[in-house]
Amino acid sequence: MDTITCLWYQPKLDEISIMCINSWLKLGYKVLIYTYSIGFRNEWINTKYDRMVSVKDGNEICPNNNNISSLEFRADHFRFTLFNMNKKSTTFNRITWCDTDQYLIRRIPVTCNFVSSQETLKEGAFKHKTIREIPNIGIMSFDGYENVDWDLIIKRGNRKGKVNQSGSLKAYEKLLLDSIYPVSSKNYCPIHWAYGRDIYSSIDIEQRDKYGLQPITYRALFDDKEIIGIHLWRQLLKKKKWIISKGSIYDRLRRSSNLML
Repeated sequence: MDTITCLWYQPKLDEISIMCINSWLKLGYKVLIYTYSIGFRNEWINTKYDRMVSVKDGNEICPNNNNISSLEFRADHFRFTLFNMNKKSTTFNRITWCDTDQYLIRRIPVTCNFVSSQETLKEGAFKHKTIREIPNIGIMSFDGYENVDWDLIIKRGNRKGKVNQSGSLKAYEKLLLDSIYPVSSKNYCPIHWAYGRDIYSSIDIEQRDKYGLQPITYRALFDDKEIIGIHLWRQLLKKKKWIISKGSIYDRLRRSSNLML
């Protein structure tokens, strides 16, 4: 697997996307960016990596559906349609999808089809009594032979989901929950959203349990070989309007990436 695929709607990438995509490029991956923006610009790419990035029209996969309320829900529809097309193709290809707030520390050890996952809450009003982890869509890698009913997942997009979750995503989580595809949350989501603020405001993760979840240190992110990437929870950053502090985990990642915008 040499190419990572992603989607971006706006004419210009934000800082988090630039940092994350550069982390992929530095690990030797080619990057395919689908976009619906006619004026999309990629001048941010270091000339060293210029030939490693391709930009394609999102309409090659599916029309931009303005009837879908949010860009996040449209992105869900796009990625599921992309995998559905590959599964129905006469020539199967491995497609590895990364959200543009997924920072990679190490190369992805693709040996089989898989999706990333996240821990469920262990305490509090919304705790899960039996389910320890649930599949998510931060990273998905399939070769076309997967036993996943993409048609059903896409169809469920017409149903009402939650405020922050499309009907398709809800169906995806349910169908893949008991499948063989979700890998450990530690691999790509070592920092749970409950500690999301610490990424942007603290020099390290606050070392106390939240909702029964165990915290992790900044050093462990790089020392623990099981950790492949970090989900940066951009959606929460924007929604909560967190302030990015100098010396925070995010700032240290940014500096280590030589990204000073």
